[in-house]
Order: sequence, then structure tokens, then C-alpha cells
Amino acid sequence: MTLLWFRNPRLLFTLLFCLVPHCAFCFTADLLSFVRGEHNDNIFFADSSEESDIITTVSGSLNLAEKSERLNLALSARLDQLLYRDHSDFNDLEEFYKAKLSYQLTELFLLRCSADYSVQYRADRDVAVGGFSYGTDETRATLFSLGADLSHTEKLTSFYSYSYGETTDASPANNDYQSQSALVGLSLALDIDLPTSLRLYGNGSWLDFSSSETDSYLLTLGLRQQFTELLSLTLDVGPRFSRATS
Repeated sequence: MTLLWFRNPRLLFTLLFCLVPHCAFCFTADLLSFVRGEHNDNIFFADSSEESDIITTVSGSLNLAEKSERLNLALSARLDQLLYRDHSDFNDLEEFYKAKLSYQLTELFLLRCSADYSVQYRADRDVAVGGFSYGTDETRATLFSLGADLSHTEKLTSFYSYSYGETTDASPANNDYQSQSALVGLSLALDIDLPTSLRLYGNGSWLDFSSSETDSYLLTLGLRQQFTELLSLTLDVGPRFSRATS
């Protein structure tokens, strides 16, 4: 299954950045740039024949945001120019685009949606998230999510979300895959001195590779305690079931 807007996500984000500032909203805009330098003693994450290099990343980003009593909208676009000192053949331009929207339809119902698109080349681009290392071939990833929050009483709230993503890999290994995830949760506020809530979440995720499929299901029960506006503590425990087929 391929969503229509996945065909040309760059066009979608370009239209958003062009049209949104002309809407009847009061937007804030930020234009940022920075330079990062690093030394990596194994730039390809190879088991043998390790090669080191100094990598300079020159970044520029544009962020648009609008927040009102009902609407919360954020758009961001970032370009990262990768510059290798000794391996200039791997110099490339990475792209990152994000759009997030939440709208309070009624006092009890909040609707959320988001879209992400990226073009990446670094070998370590997924190490922190999935523990995988790739080559320097192009990887394009697109993710779309839709969710809702429903307040049943002053203390009881339910959460629902669904996401769908596609990742295409230009390497000979052909690591293309599609992903889906669904979540249902309940949160019950407790009468304690500090704001505390009891949480129950059920989550299912499905990965469809060209040669295999992976299903994972998770059920958790936990507590969340809010100490200040900036500090909170969350504790969740529960079983997970995973299954892989080929």
C-alpha cells in the first residue's frame, strides 16, 4: 500500500511552507544555521578495514509555528551538508521535513496528525534508533501519523493513534520496508498531592520487509508524576510479544 502523497513528499512540504504564511494566522518564524565538526574512527561501521575521517556538517533550518487556543501547528525544514575531509566522494546533502498539527475540535476531543520526510546518507543514521548501520547509499523515509485524545470525565482520558511509514534504501542489500503502528491508551488522574496519573497502554507494530515480516505487541501499566512544568517521571511495566516470519 502506498499513500498518494508519498509519491512526491517534497512537493507537499513546499506547498505547506508557501501557503501557510498567507493564511489568517499569526505565525512565528525562525531561521537557524550552525556548523558541527566531528572525528569518526570508523565512518563506515566496518568490522575490518576501518577508515577514519573528519566530518563537517553545515546545517540550515526554517521553522514556522502557530499556536492559538485551539490550533497548534509547526512546520520545519532542515538541510545538512555533509563534508568529509578525506572521503569527499561521500559529500552529500541530507534533507529533513516535518509538519505537526493538533486541533481542539471540542472541549473533550483533540485531533492530532503529523508527517515526516527525510533523505539521509550517513552510515550511522539509524544506530541510535534501531541499532542498525547502513552504507552511504541514499535512504528515503516517510512517516504519517493520525491520533486523537478523548476526555471522558475530568479525570479519565483515552488516547488513539495510527502511523504508517515507508523506507526505501538504494543499497544493493535492498532494505526497503513498510511499517505500521497502532496505539490505544487510558489515563486516569489520581487525587495525590502532586499531579499523578495511572496509565494503561496497548500497542501493536508491524514491519514488512521484502523477504520477511515482524509483528510486535506490547501492553503496559504504569504511573506518570509531574513534579514541575519541565520535570516529570514515568514508569511503565508490561509484557511484549514479537514474531518474525519469512
